[in-house]
Amino acid sequence: MQSPARVPEAHPWSRYVAMGDSFTEGIGDPDPTSPGGFRGWADRVAEELGRGQADFAYANLAVRGRLLQQIVDQQLAPCLALKPDLITLSAGGNDLIRPGGDPDALAEKLDSVVQILAMGGATVVLFNGPDTGSSVLGRIRSKVAIYNENLRTVAARHDAIIADMWSLKQLNDPQMWDEDRLHFSPLGHHTIAAMVLESLNVDHTLEPLRPKPCPPAHGGQPAPRTWCGPANTLSRGWCGGCGTAPPATGSRQNVRRRAPCSARASRWVRARAAGHRGRTALARPAHPARCPITCGCFAGAKRRGLIGQRGCGAG
Repeated sequence: MQSPARVPEAHPWSRYVAMGDSFTEGIGDPDPTSPGGFRGWADRVAEELGRGQADFAYANLAVRGRLLQQIVDQQLAPCLALKPDLITLSAGGNDLIRPGGDPDALAEKLDSVVQILAMGGATVVLFNGPDTGSSVLGRIRSKVAIYNENLRTVAARHDAIIADMWSLKQLNDPQMWDEDRLHFSPLGHHTIAAMVLESLNVDHTLEPLRPKPCPPAHGGQPAPRTWCGPANTLSRGWCGGCGTAPPATGSRQNVRRRAPCSARASRWVRARAAGHRGRTALARPAHPARCPITCGCFAGAKRRGLIGQRGCGAG
């Protein structure tokens, strides 16, 4: 007799937005069925978060090659317009590999961005950099270490969660990396997705060294995906049917409906952390009705030149 499939425990998040560069876009994890041709750790995380939760929503705003300031200018306003309750942000890596990349200046800039993201009540997940000592990026290892320590300070200040790539020693295995040695392979993206879910204290079905295939839709065929933005943008999108307008920059979306997250997010993560997992992840309560793009902090950041003036019209 076959045992019934395990029902996943409900988590408190219903709207997930991923921000970043090629790492978050999924470069190195090819998927011919996906617009843009890549899958990546963020898609894999969203697939697990949406498992058993039919009303889960997901949008990926990441675009390859973007520097931190470009991510702020092009992705922050669209992210806020979607009113997420879970945000992942990986930024600064392309800045650090450039001559003169300053980990202290980058962290100072990121601090204001995380403040804005957290003001809406979303749980914010920040990625530190992996240990590059054994890779072609070994020359910037010291800068990555400094940036990582700064990120921990930023995370503590704004109750953000650190997705700890530096401590993920599995990434030292060459099979975790793509042929270009700069991006991760499908196995690397799979391993990182499992780490992110564990940082959120979410039960998942990702097994070590066994990347899951793209989940089929009804009838065993890949889920239908359509473009959600201008065809001339580098980002890509796929949509469900909740009627939410896509971000102006073009993105991937899988949008379904669910009641807004409440303050249970903070209680849920802390309870899980204090229970059988022993983690110290923190979460913010749910966002208020007002979009934080209208707040004084956002306006002040624009005056200081941190955020570009283009905006998204969501305020």
